[in-house]
Amino acid sequence: MKSKKNIIKVLKISIDISFWLILILVLFSSIESYKGSNKAESVLVLHTILRLILGGAILYILYSLKKIILTIEDKKPFDYKNVKRFNHISKSIFLFGLIQSINKLPSQKGFLLVGISNFNIHADILIYIILGCLALVLGEVFKLAIEIKDENDLTI
Repeated sequence: MKSKKNIIKVLKISIDISFWLILILVLFSSIESYKGSNKAESVLVLHTILRLILGGAILYILYSLKKIILTIEDKKPFDYKNVKRFNHISKSIFLFGLIQSINKLPSQKGFLLVGISNFNIHADILIYIILGCLALVLGEVFKLAIEIKDENDLTI
């Protein structure tokens, strides 16, 4: 029992550190990219917007994971709020993958799945698809567990 509490404690601390570190890095890199530039170039503005969207998606995922861990700590993980959190996490992962793929379209670096002139699909998009699907599956598992738990509560 003590090892479970230690794991939960380590996860909470890791998520907190990651959350604040990513927040600081996203804000700092967004501000830093404008230093030395006298005008707001459209590419610079676009990269800043994408950086803020990606950073926001990561922060939202970390926030949702922390909420899920807190429900596990309270021994009430099978809650419809967690189902929604997993569904939102999957959407954030898919968004993250989409933006990363769009950002890498003109790039020839890395392992290419599809590489034709001016259009490249990199293999790392598969990671985002798999992780997004995994989050969706976890949401459905939690939903099914809630339904089974509710049925068991009614029969007793």
